[in-house]
Amino acid sequence: MCGKRLAWIGKGWWRAGVTETVARSAAIYLARQVTDEAVGAIARCFGGVSLAAISKTVARVEKRRGEDKAWDQRLAQLSDHLRVGSRAEE
Repeated sequence: MCGKRLAWIGKGWWRAGVTETVARSAAIYLARQVTDEAVGAIARCFGGVSLAAISKTVARVEKRRGEDKAWDQRLAQLSDHLRVGSRAEE
């Protein structure tokens, strides 16, 4: 079952025009970084993809973060916001 924070990650964070693939990759990356969910749980929440697909997606996003400053800043903002939001729930 998808955790509350995993379900929340995908809600309304991406402006119009960003492709679903990019948003999905970011959501998978953030789910891995911000939650303590196992890779298998994250895979199930994203349609039952393989654990290898989750790992490859995280690696691709990390690579892009190193190459694209704007992408890195946006993901850092989202990660910070998600961490603050999760503390507010406790």
